[in-house]
Amino acid sequence: MKKLFHFGIIALMALVATSCSKSSTDTVAKDQATAAKNQSLLREKITFLNTRNHHANAANIWLDASKIYPYINQPFDMKLGNPDAVLTTGQTAVFYIILSEEVANLTTSSATLTASDDATGDVVGTYNLISYRDLGTVDAVVVPAELANVPFMCAIVNLNDQYTNKTISLSSYIQFDIGTTGANLSQAISVIP
Repeated sequence: MKKLFHFGIIALMALVATSCSKSSTDTVAKDQATAAKNQSLLREKITFLNTRNHHANAANIWLDASKIYPYINQPFDMKLGNPDAVLTTGQTAVFYIILSEEVANLTTSSATLTASDDATGDVVGTYNLISYRDLGTVDAVVVPAELANVPFMCAIVNLNDQYTNKTISLSSYIQFDIGTTGANLSQAISVIP
């Protein structure tokens, strides 16, 4: 009986050892597969980030190449996008779109600023953007001192009756010969009578 017991213990230990080595082999294989998957995912993220920093896709959409300047100086100095950003019907506002160095020297084929009713999303007006290079042809624009050495585009917006009692969101769309860029600013201004 003692021999049978010893034999049983030895067999059990052999079974445990075999089981552990198989489990260890499975664990190593799983770890290698996980590491390979993580490396692949990391490569994808790095590729996306590198691509995103220049282009969003093959159509050359620049994600951060323009932004709406969050201040106006006409009709008076005001920060956009806060509850105090209130203008009245009949005033004229000049909105600015800042361009990155990446796109500043590209030729535009179209450039617009769209004003939309924030509550409904309905377009209230669409305006052609004027390049900082062409401002000599426009007498109504007084460029803020902060933008003296910055490439930008601007839109002159007459806040007519269509704007009355609305909160306005702004969005820009600039198409260049080789790509596009755009920017948005929700609840930029409110217009009262």
